[in-house]
Amino acid sequence: SHFGSGGLLLSLSERCAMAPALIFTYNSGETRRRAAAGADVHHLQSVEEVCREAEAKLGLPNGTYDIYDRFGKIEVLEDLQRAVQMAGESECILEIREHKHFIQLRELEQFGARLAERVAHLEGLSRAQEQLSDARIKEATDICHLRIEKVERKIIDEVDTAILELRRDRTGLQKETRSLQEKLSVINVQEMRDIAAETAVLREEVKGAVLRINQLDEAYSSEKVTVGDDIARLDLEVKEMRRYFQGKVEVLVEADADLSRSEQLCSEKLNLTADDLRITQEELRRFAAQCSGAIGENLELRTVLGQLREDNEHLQGNYGAVVTRIRCLEGAALEKWDGFAAGVLYFRRWHSDAKGSDVQLSSDRSMATGRGFFANTGMVIGSDEGLAVADGPCRRFGTPGTFSSYFEIEVEEICAAPDSAGGLYVGVSLNSGDEISKHPKHEFDGWLVGGAGKALTCRAGTAGPEVPDASMLPATFAPGLTGEEAASATEAVRLLHAVMPPRTKGEVREVTATWHSQALRMGDRVGVLFKFHRDGGAQLKVAVNGEVKAMHEFVDAPPAQAVGFLTPVVRLAGSGKSAKI
Repeated sequence: SHFGSGGLLLSLSERCAMAPALIFTYNSGETRRRAAAGADVHHLQSVEEVCREAEAKLGLPNGTYDIYDRFGKIEVLEDLQRAVQMAGESECILEIREHKHFIQLRELEQFGARLAERVAHLEGLSRAQEQLSDARIKEATDICHLRIEKVERKIIDEVDTAILELRRDRTGLQKETRSLQEKLSVINVQEMRDIAAETAVLREEVKGAVLRINQLDEAYSSEKVTVGDDIARLDLEVKEMRRYFQGKVEVLVEADADLSRSEQLCSEKLNLTADDLRITQEELRRFAAQCSGAIGENLELRTVLGQLREDNEHLQGNYGAVVTRIRCLEGAALEKWDGFAAGVLYFRRWHSDAKGSDVQLSSDRSMATGRGFFANTGMVIGSDEGLAVADGPCRRFGTPGTFSSYFEIEVEEICAAPDSAGGLYVGVSLNSGDEISKHPKHEFDGWLVGGAGKALTCRAGTAGPEVPDASMLPATFAPGLTGEEAASATEAVRLLHAVMPPRTKGEVREVTATWHSQALRMGDRVGVLFKFHRDGGAQLKVAVNGEVKAMHEFVDAPPAQAVGFLTPVVRLAGSGKSAKI
């Protein structure tokens, strides 16, 4: 015998002995089904019989699936024979794979069933809401009916009674009027006049009764309108209540979704916080290790600091000897400038009188401390608070046509100040300390930078109405000039007065600069280099601890040939409280 048309020849005994069990497997989405074929695998003569067997076992429609074994799709009888042969004596497993669009149809049916359940649930909620609304409408209607009955009872009990009384009164009046008419023939004129008067009174009473009846009618009409308005308003409130509850249901559905998202975000943030805590703990352990090392280094630094203190004491001793020698050289006045005479004594400390009313000097006048309220807030215009002037000019170098002056101060103390207050101001003055101290307001001609990024151009007002004489040389020119040197200095003063004419009132002009002195700290050394240009204008440079921090151009400064020596000026303001020259 042969099996199908594929040419596989087996004896009957071999076929019975080797007949494997035919098993169908079907994956229906969430579940996997397994069913055994009822017929013998050797009795299935075609693929169509296998399909009918699968449809009978799994309940699938014809044409909605394909049959596969582990080697591929079974389309013809040869593929079926291959599957049986490869199975041997074990189970011949055939996989039923449903077509994709039928799977989607089934999923749509399931989704439709879920939607139907959800719609049924929502309809139940809607019916419950309608029942609740109907109950409230019925309650409101009952209240309206009670009010209407109350009004009707009031009309029946009070208004109708009053109308009946008025009718009885009117009937009585009519009877009395007829009786009066009958008696007119028997009464005299005086009685008729009396009756006429009584008739007028009765007429007024009748008018009052009619007026009261009209008022009752109007009250009844207005009450009826009010009741109708109340019923209409209650109907509108019921409709609004129905829409309100429908909106609340929708809001609750959206709120449920938002709460789910918020819960997920909170979980993620909690995980991130746990990671940050772990990282912080690791950094804390590392910082503890660094602190233990820093403690050891601190002990070594204390030893080095002791050695530095001893070296500093030794250097201070040598510094005193050097200062004495320099002062001897200055007294000798060995320098000689073209156009100026020798004998200038340069500054050594702060001037004792050319200072602000709040400034206090140390015993050796090397340190100035400002204590004014306005200066502490950064306000230096309009007052002399925080002003400190050196007791002599600063050194200058270069040529008479373009020279520079330089001095240094050291920040001894700082204090807390607002961010907008800035710090101290540094600069130079064309006037000497004695000239500034003699001025009533301690005004001077000079230039300053500092504070909260500001540059100041200061002009002094004259002490009186007189114009200064150019032949009188300022104190910042070298003393003892004679002959050609004095004439040259006088010409320089005339040029200075032409460029900077005297003013009757002092003035301070403020512009923006680049140096914010609030960044200074205790112990910082601030160097000031002021350079006049040949054709006018000047440049001020500020160096902190040897590093140039700012540079500003003053375009209104006079030319170099019109200027003598310059006096160092400091305004203690903002965070800058104390400075040493």
